[in-house]
Amino acid sequence: NKYLLSCAEDGTIKVSAAAAAGCAEPPKVVAELTSAEGGNTRPVNGLDVNKWGTVAAGSEDCTLRLYSNVFEQLPARKSFAATFKLDKHSAPITACSFAPTARALASASKDATVHVWELAYRSSELSGVELLFSIENAHADWITDLRWAATVGGPNSPVTDCIVTCSNDFSLKMWTTTDV
Repeated sequence: NKYLLSCAEDGTIKVSAAAAAGCAEPPKVVAELTSAEGGNTRPVNGLDVNKWGTVAAGSEDCTLRLYSNVFEQLPARKSFAATFKLDKHSAPITACSFAPTARALASASKDATVHVWELAYRSSELSGVELLFSIENAHADWITDLRWAATVGGPNSPVTDCIVTCSNDFSLKMWTTTDV
C-alpha cells in the first residue's frame, strides 16, 4: 500500500491511503498521530519520512517527535504515540529532513539553529536518538527550510553529504556533514 501524510494547525498528522492512479476519489484517512496519543500540541511545520517508515514531525511547540514503524502497522493500527520526543530547540521548529542513509535527521528552527541527530535502529525499529552536533546562529534570521544534498568535489573526490538551509534573511547556505 501507498500512504500520504498531511499535517494540520491542530497538531494532528493524518495518514491517508493513496488513491489509485486516475481515481477521482479523495484519499481515505486510515490513521492519525494526535496530541492525545503523545503527539504535537501545536501546529506541525515540518514533516518527513525515511526509508524505514520513521516519521519525523517538527512543531510550533519547539519539539521534534519521531514515530517508528508507522506504515508496517497499517491498516490494523489507527493511532500512534511518539517513539521519541526531542526538545533541544528554543523556538518553533520550521523544518526537518532525514539523511539519504536514514541514519541521521536534521532539524531547523526559528532560533536559527540546525541540530543533527544520529538515529539507531534494531532491524527497522528506531531504538535510539543522539544529538550529533548543532550549528548555532546558522543564519541572521530564522531558518525557513532545510534539505540533505550530496556534493561531488571532482572525478577523484568522494560524495559528501551536506545540509542546505534557507532563511528569512534571504540567504542560502550549505553545510558539510562529514560526521554523518
